[in-house]
Amino acid sequence: MTSSQNPIVAKPQKILPKKTKLALIKMTELTQATIEAFEAETNAITMKTDVELLSIMKNKQDVNDLYQQAATEFMERQAEFMAHSSRAMQELTELQKQLSTTIKLNMSILEKVTRASDGAHRAK
Repeated sequence: MTSSQNPIVAKPQKILPKKTKLALIKMTELTQATIEAFEAETNAITMKTDVELLSIMKNKQDVNDLYQQAATEFMERQAEFMAHSSRAMQELTELQKQLSTTIKLNMSILEKVTRASDGAHRAK
C-alpha cells in the first residue's frame, strides 16, 4: 500500500491550554461564542433571512464543533477544574446554563419551522 492510499491521520490538536486558569478562560470564550452562534441562527430563522441563514448555520456548526471538542477535553480534566474554585469557574457554570437554555429555544423554533414547512408542503 502506498502512502497516498494510507494517509497519516494527524492527532487532533488540543483546544484547551494546559494551565487550568487559561483553559477556563478559553472554555468560557468558546461557550460564549457558541451561545452567540445559536442566538444568531435563532434570530435569522425568526426574521426569515434565508440568504444569511446558510452562512450563519455554517458558522454555528464550526463554532459548535470547536466547543464540542473543548467540552470533551474539559470533561477529561473535570476534577482539575472543579478543584479550581474561582470566579472564572462560576462564570463558566452560568454560561453553560445559558447555553443549555439557548439551545433548547433554538431547537424549539427549528421544530416549529420544520412542522410549518412540512404542513405547507403537504397542503400543496
